[in-house]
Amino acid sequence: MIEENDADRDPRVVRTRAKVLSAAIDLLAERGYSGFSIDAVVRRTGVAKTTLYRHWPSRADLLVAVIKELEGGGPLPSTGSVRQELLEFFAGRVRIAQTQRWERSMPALVEAAAHDSELADIVAALTTQSLEQISTLMRRGQDRGELRGDFDVDLAASVLMGTFVFQRLLLNISPTSHQVSTVVDMILHGVMQSASASPRASQPSTPQLGGQ
Repeated sequence: MIEENDADRDPRVVRTRAKVLSAAIDLLAERGYSGFSIDAVVRRTGVAKTTLYRHWPSRADLLVAVIKELEGGGPLPSTGSVRQELLEFFAGRVRIAQTQRWERSMPALVEAAAHDSELADIVAALTTQSLEQISTLMRRGQDRGELRGDFDVDLAASVLMGTFVFQRLLLNISPTSHQVSTVVDMILHGVMQSASASPRASQPSTPQLGGQ
């Protein structure tokens, strides 16, 4: 997708982009990956194809934007506590995974990626970005002296994310607040500067995961 410029911050452009992304998400949920196309989005929104291509030069670019929209975004948590930052990060992800749009779209995309190399590359790239965010939070913990500096941060990030992906996509179970905090604490217990110290000690309460 092209970089944001002054024109992209125009209110009319912002509204058009929001309209397109909303329609594209609905289309993906209704028709799946095979029915997702620029032409289909044009027919649904009435937005000119040239306008869509100005913002998303290809179907793949639009799909990336759609997946990012489905997964949410915003800045990483910054609380001064690695435990609290990880809990807030995963709480947000779990809440999003409980929405109807996510439930109707993301599992189908992961399944389709097994048969489409372009989609597989997109899913892998976006997953890597998420893993890098988790690694960033854990490296902050190392820099603050909360976590040891002698463990594989990227592997720890994969263990954390993999646990919830497995549960949500393969078992079709939404993690609860308690499960999220338990898994985070299990990982942190092994990498804290003082392995005997509980990650829960002197930490804020667990973020709630909408209805859990």
